[in-house]
Amino acid sequence: MSKQDSVKIVEAFWAAVWQGKDFNAIDRYCVEDFIITSGGVDVVSKASFKAWAKQFNHLITDLKFDVVETCQKEDGS
Repeated sequence: MSKQDSVKIVEAFWAAVWQGKDFNAIDRYCVEDFIITSGGVDVVSKASFKAWAKQFNHLITDLKFDVVETCQKEDGS
């Protein structure tokens, strides 16, 4: 069994979706029943999250961030 690398997966998601603005990458990284809560509102489903991410990107066009620290358990989770 191969060891999962959660840090690598999360950083690849950030790079593809938020830095690369490849919102179709959400299909590779999120499950169908994905839920995120933003501003007290649940965004339910991968399709809804993709639409939300595109809208969010239009609101904050100069989004930049640096990964400061990430961590994972020994098993890679």
